[in-house]
Amino acid sequence: MRLDNSVAYVMTGVLVVAMMIVGAELLFAANASLEGDGGLLVVSNALEREYGRTLSWLFLAGFWATSFTSLIGVWNGVSLLFADFADSVSARLRGHDVPDVEERASTTNPWFRGYMLWLTFPPMLLLLGEPIQLIIAYGALGAVFLPFLAFTLLWLMNSARVAPQHRNGLLSNTTLAVAGLGSSCCASTRSGGCGDAARQTFGSPGSALTSRRRRRGTRSLPLSASTCRSPATRTTR
Repeated sequence: MRLDNSVAYVMTGVLVVAMMIVGAELLFAANASLEGDGGLLVVSNALEREYGRTLSWLFLAGFWATSFTSLIGVWNGVSLLFADFADSVSARLRGHDVPDVEERASTTNPWFRGYMLWLTFPPMLLLLGEPIQLIIAYGALGAVFLPFLAFTLLWLMNSARVAPQHRNGLLSNTTLAVAGLGSSCCASTRSGGCGDAARQTFGSPGSALTSRRRRRGTRSLPLSASTCRSPATRTTR
């Protein structure tokens, strides 16, 4: 497990550093920005100008593969986790023995198939209208996820249920504590910035601005990473 986590973190760090280099060398130098659904083509065109069409197509293929596998991984993995959890809880509530893990975490489990349908079809409703409240909720929940994850790992990996040889050491606990406290300080700033950015883009629900946009049929400006920052940062810029 530690080896898997180490490889995952190393590869994530390589990806972050690579994207920083791409942003600094290609986008910043060309004074380009990533906004809307055409941002991927902006990077692809910049790579084609600098390194040729082959690398541009490799970038697009790699981006598609990364996005597709992430989607399939969540679609399949989260459904298996929910099936395992729901089958265990329902068996305990009925006073029955908990089924084996192969039976709980199975693609034939009704809980698995039901949750897969839930992940597939309700999100399609987001294609209709301008879900401003969902955008604000997504920004707020995304901001508090990292501190939640850090403090949850601190609690789980130091509990008595974990074997002593598998518990966190001083370095791991210190790193998680610093990460949790630091991300907690950033969470309030980021969630407020995302909410303000969403309101500026779509207007408040039921406001006259949103009503005029819908009547005129104008297209709202897309939310970009540059707009989703704290109010103080946007003011100084």
